[in-house]
Amino acid sequence: MLRLFGIKNSQFNDEGLFAEKLALLDGERRARVNALALREKKNSCLAAGLIVPLALKECGYTGEVVTATGQWGKPFLVKPAGRFYNVSHSGDWTVIALSDGEVGCDIQQVKPVDLRLAGRFFTAEESRAIAEAGGKSQELFYRYWVVKESYLKAVGVGLNRALNSFSARFTAGGVKVCDGEGDGGWLVSEIDCAEGYRLACCAREYAPDCGVEELKI
Repeated sequence: MLRLFGIKNSQFNDEGLFAEKLALLDGERRARVNALALREKKNSCLAAGLIVPLALKECGYTGEVVTATGQWGKPFLVKPAGRFYNVSHSGDWTVIALSDGEVGCDIQQVKPVDLRLAGRFFTAEESRAIAEAGGKSQELFYRYWVVKESYLKAVGVGLNRALNSFSARFTAGGVKVCDGEGDGGWLVSEIDCAEGYRLACCAREYAPDCGVEELKI
C-alpha cells in the first residue's frame, strides 16, 4: 500500500477555520504554530500537525495516533504499528506519503533559483546535465532535488547526508538511484501534483500512477 495525500495550506487564511483546527492539535504543536511570525509558515505548520491522523483515517484507521522520532529526526508511527509515513511541505502544499514500509517524499515549489547551487549540492554529472538543459534547467534542478531528498528521507538520514554523496539518473525506465554498491531496493517515483511543483516519493514500490489525494478539512 502506498498512497499520497495533500492539504492546501492557504485555506487556513480563514481565521475561523484556523482557530478551529489549531484547537485540535496537542500543546506542543500549537506552541510551534503560535511561535511562527509569517502566516504562510503558521498555515504550513498547522497542516503538518493535522495531516497524519487525517491521512490514516482516509486509509481506514480511526484509533489513537502516536508518533516518535528516530535517530536522525525522522518521525515514525508507534500507533498504528506497521504503518510508515513521511511529510513534506513547500509553498501552498503539505503532502504525506503513507506506506506499509519505510517511505520518503519531498515536494518543492518551482521558483527561480541560482543554478550555481547545483555545483554545491549535486554531483558533477548532475550539475553538467542541468547546465546543458537550456530552458529546462530550473525544472531539472528541482527534479534532482526532490528525487534525492525523498531517497535520503526514506533511508532515514534526511539532509544530514550530502545530496552529492550519491547520484540520480533519469532514464526511459524511470528514476535510478546510484548509491555505492546499489540502490538498496529503493524505488523512486516522480508524482504528478499541482502546477508549479515537483514531487517525488521513494519506497520499496513504484507509485507512478497514485497521484496526490487532497484531504477534506
